[in-house]
Amino acid sequence: ESAGRAFIRSNQDLLHADETKLRLGYSRIIGGKSYLKFIQVYEGLDVLFSSVDLRVTSDAKVIMFGSDYHSDIRVNATPDLSPEAAKSFASVGLQHGSEPQKIEGGKLYVMPVKNLDQTTYHLVYNYMLTMNEDEIWDTYVDAHDGTVLWRRNLVLHAHDNENAAVRGTTNTATGRIMVKVFNPDPRNPEEELPARFIAVQYDGKEYVTDADGRFSIDIGSNTTAR
Repeated sequence: ESAGRAFIRSNQDLLHADETKLRLGYSRIIGGKSYLKFIQVYEGLDVLFSSVDLRVTSDAKVIMFGSDYHSDIRVNATPDLSPEAAKSFASVGLQHGSEPQKIEGGKLYVMPVKNLDQTTYHLVYNYMLTMNEDEIWDTYVDAHDGTVLWRRNLVLHAHDNENAAVRGTTNTATGRIMVKVFNPDPRNPEEELPARFIAVQYDGKEYVTDADGRFSIDIGSNTTAR
């Protein structure tokens, strides 16, 4: 971590990042290299979709980096709505006649929202709404006016092009993971987007989807996979 922070301080202009406003969110050693992810913090709150990513060698040299840091955040970090009040807005817009089986969460974040050529920032509460086994909605509610700014279904569905989960000749399961994303703007319908670079676990091993949400899993001698 110390080598990563030193690199960020030395390259503040390049990364457009203030090292004092980052917390370590992830650290793992893979193949002798350290993979570090720092999360931006604004007035004590995590900034969603923000990160400074570094890959560091065993002799403390940074060989790869990336930055999604927001240097122009302007947002009132004191909510107008209580967590209970904001929760009542969380299910607005869901196409169901019944109430959620369960609503959990209520943590505050700062959320960037990109609109065409500009980005606005919002203080949001995060809730998990369980409707049924096929729908668990990760929902972000504006902490000042109750607007649902973003919602996504955390239940992922894998789709294989040939509609067959297993290719018997190679004992390899392939597929594509898509995520349904709710758009609160009624002019834009719900979208289904590829789940990029997420972990897929099978039989104790971890695989990662590609930029198009696709994965390939070696299932060994098994003839079925779930």
